[in-house]
Amino acid sequence: MKLQNLNTARRISVKNPAWLLLSASLFPFPGAMAQEAADDDVFEISPFVITEEEDNGYIATQTLAGTRLRSSLQDIGASVQVITTEFLSDIGATESNDLLLFTTSTETYGLGGNFSGGEFLADNRVNMNSSLNNPQSTNRLRGLGGPDNTRDFFITDIPFDSYNTGRVEINRGANAILFGLGSPAGVLNAGLNKAVFDEINELDVRIQDGGKHFSTRGSVDFNRVLIDDKLAIRFAAMQYDHSYSQKPTFQDQERYYIAATFAPFQTMTIRANYENGHIRANTPDPVGPLQAIDEYLRVRDRMHMLQLQDPTLKDQPLRALTYDPWRRATREKPTRVFDGFPAFNDPFGNAGFGQSLGMVWG
Repeated sequence: MKLQNLNTARRISVKNPAWLLLSASLFPFPGAMAQEAADDDVFEISPFVITEEEDNGYIATQTLAGTRLRSSLQDIGASVQVITTEFLSDIGATESNDLLLFTTSTETYGLGGNFSGGEFLADNRVNMNSSLNNPQSTNRLRGLGGPDNTRDFFITDIPFDSYNTGRVEINRGANAILFGLGSPAGVLNAGLNKAVFDEINELDVRIQDGGKHFSTRGSVDFNRVLIDDKLAIRFAAMQYDHSYSQKPTFQDQERYYIAATFAPFQTMTIRANYENGHIRANTPDPVGPLQAIDEYLRVRDRMHMLQLQDPTLKDQPLRALTYDPWRRATREKPTRVFDGFPAFNDPFGNAGFGQSLGMVWG
């Protein structure tokens, strides 16, 4: 048996050396190409951080929602909506009650909103105290309830504001990884502005008419690089005096924010931020004053008529139906009428704890 060598090398004869020189000049050596690539700057993207500078107009392609790792939106099975800084600026939104008017499957509180967040009491009054005390948390996603409000995916009670917010992510619905740990409605996350290795100088002034006085708002945002590619600091401040037509409502805010980024090594980055401020407000009530005098008199007349037909009727156990107008209207009002209709404990029933009667439209 004769064995053949399958790895026999072929000989190529070059009759014209000029072609060899020409090909060498057109195609540089791999070593030279590697040397040029090494001279170019290499930018490493952190898998744990996304900044507003990476968004392109209204378009955002990356998110940290769900796993806290940088992921492409097209690879995420959950319903996530990302609102960029440019979109916030174009619609003039500074807080969640302004923003959620323009987002998908969301309802929000406020004079321009479509959700009151009120709680109906047993006597047909509307309790608006939770909405008035915390209006930015009075919203609803997917018709279920309020989402978890987070800052950089940490639960918070601080209302977000555009002066120190880079992007907003709305994760509608429960996340499979976080199932049982959050609201079934979803998550409303505000991404805080981070100190970057670039210079930023921004001034924003807004004047709005609509109340007894003009509403004024001013904010600044500055970023400085103290050490190139090592240390950066960012400072933002905001003052907002909001006046409403409903009296005596108002909202005054004064907030300060500072952030720092320190990268001592290529493999280590330390970020920190701090915010301080004051919010003083008497927010407007979207549910106006209510009166129950007409209904109270109607039920009273009905009960009087039925009592004439049967004097033994009782409104409470072993207690006859007596209707002295003053005593019944102030001290000993029936809690429930016998024919199943709810009675009003106060003929001057109103929203909340009674503050609505003091609010007059001017």
